Amino acid sequence: MNSKILTLSCLVLLITACGQKDRAYYEANLDDAISKAEECEARMKAAFMAQNEESLKAVGKDQECKFAMDVNHAHQKELAIVKRELEKEEQEKKRKLEEEAYKVEYEKQIAQLKLLNYREFYAVHKECISKITFKPSAKCKAEKTLRPSKEQEEIAALKNKFTNGKLEEFEKKSCFGSQYDQAYCKLSRKASDQQQDEKVQYYLANRSVLKSDFNDCHLERKRLWSERKIIEANAYLRTYKCRMAARAGREVNAMTFQRPML
Repeated sequence: MNSKILTLSCLVLLITACGQKDRAYYEANLDDAISKAEECEARMKAAFMAQNEESLKAVGKDQECKFAMDVNHAHQKELAIVKRELEKEEQEKKRKLEEEAYKVEYEKQIAQLKLLNYREFYAVHKECISKITFKPSAKCKAEKTLRPSKEQEEIAALKNKFTNGKLEEFEKKSCFGSQYDQAYCKLSRKASDQQQDEKVQYYLANRSVLKSDFNDCHLERKRLWSERKIIEANAYLRTYKCRMAARAGREVNAMTFQRPML
């Protein structure tokens, strides 16, 4: 009789042991692991809400809960990694598409902006500097790229159009008074400075021309002074021709118009 009871007890223990699910089982059966983990978490939440310490301990000691929750946690972690990698790939694909579209639009804007005259181009410049952005639009990037060449082209045009001091007059008109022109003020000043430097270099490379113009200024000053027309003499020496000759003259030690250049 006792042997039968012992045998029956062993069978019950064996069946119970076989009924328990270990980590390997849950790793091979993720759906069961997820389901069991959710069940265990629900039990823990209910026990916590009820402030049932015994139930909390019971869940904590439940090996199946531990295995299922561990496996589920590892699985969720792997899913998160895969999700991040997919999102990263998608973002990189999107970035490349946007970059390609930006390049196409940039080349388009380059072609269009090249066709604008300087005043129209300057209007685009004003539009772009009024916008502060981390990354400029393709239009504004194209404007920035073309700006130096556009300015040099217009400076060359101004120097060809206005000669013998007329560019200074245009500069004053553009920079002062009721006809102030923001598009051309700074540009005309650059053009005027370049033109004057070029005139001085021309004189220095052609000394006979420098000597002729310098001595013209010397003789006219001498004549006006002899007639006591001091104001007129000073006004004459402020003409473009005399100012440029004076600048070039100082480079060759002809310091004033009181003496002729020899």
